[in-house]
Amino acid sequence: MTGFIILIIILYGAVFTHDFKRLKSAQTRERLVYASFLTVTVLMSVDCIWHTKLFAMYDWVDYVFGKSSRRVVEMLKPSE
Repeated sequence: MTGFIILIIILYGAVFTHDFKRLKSAQTRERLVYASFLTVTVLMSVDCIWHTKLFAMYDWVDYVFGKSSRRVVEMLKPSE
């Protein structure tokens, strides 16, 4: 688990250092969108690290994208 935490910290550090220059010159709306996406991914990372189901994101994603994603999966299945 420690290795996984270190990997996630390194990945977020790399993403943030890459986007830092762009965020300095970004508008407020772009910063809010970036922060919201970053918050969601951090919460999902915490959920993945500690194997908890504290956040109902999976249920929310299934509710929002479930019907269309099931259609795509059915379309991609080979016919027998």
